[in-house]
Amino acid sequence: MADIVARATGTPVRDFARLVLARGEWQGRQVVPADWVAESLRPHIATGDGLGYGYQWWTGTVDWEGKKLAWSAGFGNEVSGCSSCPSSI
Repeated sequence: MADIVARATGTPVRDFARLVLARGEWQGRQVVPADWVAESLRPHIATGDGLGYGYQWWTGTVDWEGKKLAWSAGFGNEVSGCSSCPSSI
């Protein structure tokens, strides 16, 4: 398994999360293919309890105010976002 460790906090982490939530688009330019971003967030391995893992992302869903929201988190929760509520970051 390939592994990469990025140590970042604050603005770089926020910007990376926004890039992922925007499906690879940054400031009006597609800098990462949208299909690749989607594939990276798709669970490739089921880990039980409704969790999945793919391309260094843990994925799952949570029920919130009567809605099912998808979430993803990087190793150690360095980067996390809720795909259904992008205004939260």
